[in-house]
Amino acid sequence: MTPQVSEPPYVGPRAFTTADAPRFFGREAASHRLAELWREHRLTVLHGPSGSGRTSLIEAGARPLLPSAEAEILPTGRLSYGSVFPAAALPEHNPYTLALLSSWSPAEPASRLAGWSVADFLTRRPQRTDVLGRRMPLLAVIDQAEELVAGPPHAPDRERARRSFADELAEALDEHRHLRLLLSVREGSLPDLEPYERTLGGGEVARLRLAPFDAGTALDAVRGPLRRTARSFAPGAAEALIDDLRAGTPVVEPAFAQIVCERLWRSLPPQAGAITAEAVQAHGNAALTGYVARALADVAEQYDVPVGGLRSWMQRTFAGTDRDPATNPPQMPPAVLRALEDLHLIRSERSGGELRYELQHPRLIAPLGQMIDTRPSASGPAERLRAATRALASGEFARAERQAVTAVRLGAKSDLRLRAEAESLLGNVAHGRGLRKEAETHYQTAASLFEARQDRTAVGRLLAAIGQIRLADGRGAEALEELHAAAERLPTDLTVQAELARALWELGQTRAAITVLDAVLSAEGDAPEILRTRGEFLADLGDADAALRDLDRLRRLPPGTRAARALALATLGRFDAARHEIDAALDEAPDSGPVLLYAARIAGLRGAGDSAADLARRAEAAQDPALPRHQRRVVRRILAHRPDDPRSAG
Repeated sequence: MTPQVSEPPYVGPRAFTTADAPRFFGREAASHRLAELWREHRLTVLHGPSGSGRTSLIEAGARPLLPSAEAEILPTGRLSYGSVFPAAALPEHNPYTLALLSSWSPAEPASRLAGWSVADFLTRRPQRTDVLGRRMPLLAVIDQAEELVAGPPHAPDRERARRSFADELAEALDEHRHLRLLLSVREGSLPDLEPYERTLGGGEVARLRLAPFDAGTALDAVRGPLRRTARSFAPGAAEALIDDLRAGTPVVEPAFAQIVCERLWRSLPPQAGAITAEAVQAHGNAALTGYVARALADVAEQYDVPVGGLRSWMQRTFAGTDRDPATNPPQMPPAVLRALEDLHLIRSERSGGELRYELQHPRLIAPLGQMIDTRPSASGPAERLRAATRALASGEFARAERQAVTAVRLGAKSDLRLRAEAESLLGNVAHGRGLRKEAETHYQTAASLFEARQDRTAVGRLLAAIGQIRLADGRGAEALEELHAAAERLPTDLTVQAELARALWELGQTRAAITVLDAVLSAEGDAPEILRTRGEFLADLGDADAALRDLDRLRRLPPGTRAARALALATLGRFDAARHEIDAALDEAPDSGPVLLYAARIAGLRGAGDSAADLARRAEAAQDPALPRHQRRVVRRILAHRPDDPRSAG
């Protein structure tokens, strides 16, 4: 009889999803242990080497063991955010917070989430209870938490954002006692994450290490998925497969087992009922050799590295007879090394304060020695655009631009939406590089393309981004025109309303600006972005009591808002509190024009004229961000040694 062959039971090199749980085997004990720790502890840290299957354990192992009647589980969180949403349309925000909230609530517009803290987000969610009326545990996970410590370790802006984000998470855990947080982290990054672990744990931290398969669990992982099919391994074939993957070591890489088994499944004729030892021998090494070759070709193409040079470097560094990675540090860009690690070809570990790389498993030595020429996987415009968003999320602007340009070239005629999204992403790349005029051009092109598709929402967001760029450039009248057009298309978008008010403020129409914000707050009284904007305006006008009523309703203040609060405190004569606030704002944003100006005005109120003049000169020279027109007038007044009266500053 011919076996009825179902869908492939193996997932290949990708991670398992929750839908793949019926074919997830070999991790039963680890799945139950992780589910137990996650449910019972304030903070759980799951760690293991790259390729050990941490994501699969969470999604296909632990999640199915936590029924919805006993616990609520948020979608898997990430800390990198790459999107075609026009970045210039977003208010000031912490990038880690926005990335996490966007992954926890993907249907919510980024412009709205950008104004929230983690605790704000959790407070606004409906509270679920069990059948006895008790509050359910809320389980949250941040996968690939090593993204928090990736990148330049001494970049001041990144480090400030990291500290602020960790404080936000700790605050959320303190306020929401039902919250249980799971961090999944690559083992090589675990030492760098430990300071944040201490901040979050509050003395209640559970750790679980996920190691590669031993021989027994590997056999379960390859045999188990076949139980739902008409096929099975012939006697001795599964053992032969595992012995080959062990390559003389005690462990098997889970990803390699899936790669080989998927190839075996696809290579068998439809009528075959058994996977034989001969099939294992014929296809096992070919599967890994082909995977390695394709992976290197794809990495070379994405990162603009000669594929021959990448192959030679891999062979020389990790597969040659004279290999010694410990004394031969990798000479590839860090982004390339991260990509190779993501593809399970190499792994990292920290030794003596230095990050070292080694081959993922000795089983890869043979495929590297038998390297074949392979073209990169055929990538269409949609795949290119996804690669561009991933690159942008990692801060790899050059790669993001290259992939987006290719997406435009491949899909320019056939897909207007894809081209529009690619142009918007190119605008985000330019915005991230500080090239405002270039970003504006890309956003205008994207808006025209979305207009042709009659997508009012996308057009409105792009017009808002263009308006914010023009506002930052001091082109208040032009900004006002774009923001009015954006507000017509997005009447309920709070960020657009806030930026419309800022444009009015820039043009000196202070009462109109306050009126716009008053109208929004009358409809939605606790919108953080609107409260923040109105509080800043009121502090600038010298209405200190009203400013503090708005600003003290906010959980966390970005540097410019904190400086405005400091000015309000100083206006009321509360100089000790004002000094604490302005020092903290300057520490977070030492080159911000508005922050420096607020510091100058506070110094003037204290009678420190020389200090005020020095800070005003620094504010005038600052470009991050530049001062609005009405604040530049205040700078000139301070430099002319005229007394500063906050109530006349507008």
